[in-house]
Amino acid sequence: MLLFLLLGCGAPDQELGAIEAAPEPVPAAAPAPEPEPAPEPAAAAFPAPAIDGAPSPELSAQVSTAFENRYAVTCWLTPIHHFNAENPCVLEDDFDGDGKADAAVLVADSSTKKHGVVILRSNGEASVIGAGHATGNGGDDFKWMDIWRANPLPESAKVDGPRPALGLHLEKSESASGLVYWNGEAFVWLQQGD
Repeated sequence: MLLFLLLGCGAPDQELGAIEAAPEPVPAAAPAPEPEPAPEPAAAAFPAPAIDGAPSPELSAQVSTAFENRYAVTCWLTPIHHFNAENPCVLEDDFDGDGKADAAVLVADSSTKKHGVVILRSNGEASVIGAGHATGNGGDDFKWMDIWRANPLPESAKVDGPRPALGLHLEKSESASGLVYWNGEAFVWLQQGD
């Protein structure tokens, strides 16, 4: 009878069945795999702009050295908030499709004062667009430009070699624009609007 009370089974005249073993513990769920880390942005090969948006002295020196002091880094664009255009002095991204950061810097020719952009590629090569060098419909002086940013390369852009994801969008607000991109040999102009 004592066994009956201790086990808490049915009435004393019921046959006691075999005691079932405790159920096997359910194995703990395997921890969820760690999410894949986001891809690292291309390592910057150039000094970043200062907090106030001005290029660092090191970046300015790289531009001067690349072209024997012909071009001066100058922040001649101002933000246009109603167009959501920040217009920084420097844009850094992979503009030539090699997976490494390049730097595009606003400049002016030291003697003619014509405005343009110097592109410092991660491989050490430098190119100038505008600033005295005719570049497609953009001409040789980009003083007309009041907005610039990195934009995705459209399918219509012809590229020989690794395809860069981005080009430089150069625009006169509410007017014309073009996209300057690396075609595998040089930076070229692709007209985007009137």
